[in-house]
Amino acid sequence: MRTAIIADIHGNAPAFATVLADAAAQKVDRYILLGDYIFDMPFGNEVVDLLRSIPNALSVAGNKEDYLDWLTGEEEDCKQLNGLYQTYRELSEENRAYLRGLPKELRIPSAHGEIYAVHDVKIDYWAHWATSSSGVERRTRGNPMPRMEYLRHFAEAFQTKEMIDAIAAHRAKIVLYGHNHLQGHCLCGDVLVLNPGSCGQPLDGDNRAVYSILDEGTLQVEERRVAYDVEAAIQAAKATETYVVAEIWLELVFRALRDGLEFYRRMFDLADGIRDSKGEEGYPYTNEMWEAAYAIYQKEQGQ
Repeated sequence: MRTAIIADIHGNAPAFATVLADAAAQKVDRYILLGDYIFDMPFGNEVVDLLRSIPNALSVAGNKEDYLDWLTGEEEDCKQLNGLYQTYRELSEENRAYLRGLPKELRIPSAHGEIYAVHDVKIDYWAHWATSSSGVERRTRGNPMPRMEYLRHFAEAFQTKEMIDAIAAHRAKIVLYGHNHLQGHCLCGDVLVLNPGSCGQPLDGDNRAVYSILDEGTLQVEERRVAYDVEAAIQAAKATETYVVAEIWLELVFRALRDGLEFYRRMFDLADGIRDSKGEEGYPYTNEMWEAAYAIYQKEQGQ
């Protein structure tokens, strides 16, 4: 049984379609999808239509799908969140219902024992730089790391007692998760831990669409990277209503797509600083704070 593991598409239908074509060419037997299918790139319906068309697929919801519980499509103008609102408005009722009906986790029988599939495995991602997308950005900025070296650090992150206990608590032989957009796999105690990375928004320094194939018979993992036309996807996104109402957020997304690294944290730190300097509290940020933070961000980045 060869299983394609795919996570974190984030509305990037061109990347998702490329990965699905590659997985089909690899003659996989089934698919396990790990959530965060929508938001960020503005192709939510296209992504969910593809998701629903996959044969022999098992899917769980991610934290992005949780947003559907509070979005209504009638929210007031908020430049920070307008992209979420527009994606929600554009999603068909059928696709909203499909996403709302996805389970949070799955337990799947396999030849070597149970597979536990979840979007967010609830570990301390910031305990080691190799499991934090912002940590990877800081560590590898201007100095790309060879893949095998990164996998060594990824495995190192899962050897602490705290991590071994956290993974063992799921009582499974194989643990599949996404969420932090970093592809890796290793043994944690006697459990195989596998993150396929982010199909639609990888943040480990390689901007190609990414997923993994697990051979459930041998427990061998094949990490796959598939090139797609990132600039064409960006130009298509710029032609959407989502870009009109959420230009700043999409420009941040575009930078992540081009560079394959995490740059969002700096934007939020800047907005936090402006909010705190005004003695204000709360979230989301006002439009004035959001625009002021982005102006500083652009200057810092030399834009």
